[in-house]
Amino acid sequence: MRTVLEGSVHKSINRIRIYAQLSDVSDGYHLWSERYDRELRDVFEMQDDISRAIANRLKVDLFSLIGGRQIVWAASDSFFRRIVADSSINHFFAGTDLAHLLAHYKIFISALLGGPEPYTGQDIGAAHAHLCLQLNDSLRCIPETFPRGAAGSRCQG
Repeated sequence: MRTVLEGSVHKSINRIRIYAQLSDVSDGYHLWSERYDRELRDVFEMQDDISRAIANRLKVDLFSLIGGRQIVWAASDSFFRRIVADSSINHFFAGTDLAHLLAHYKIFISALLGGPEPYTGQDIGAAHAHLCLQLNDSLRCIPETFPRGAAGSRCQG
């Protein structure tokens, strides 16, 4: 257990006050605290407010959980080294600017895992539509995979 939620409830006629505090168990550091004052008839709304506030405070993205940029980028570098070394697939990358592709890939994977930088590159289907032309007849492109108008949507074998 990493955190503990503490609180108190006070009632006065038709009003209720709730104090909630979230603390780190390891050092007692207060991560978050809030006071909620409502009319007694709004108890469920107050419960929802408190639940949302705690959930937002505890939100941990996978990007940070696995070690952030350093780990994601190292894994991306390793993945690309393996692609280039694999003769069964490296022909798909002939004539490709791998440094540029790797930079986009790192940002895409980081954003996918909840990292701080948004991915602003091409849609994944559009970016890979050209590969459809390189596939043999046993591997047909599925038109629904690509956005309308993408080059790959013409490849149906």
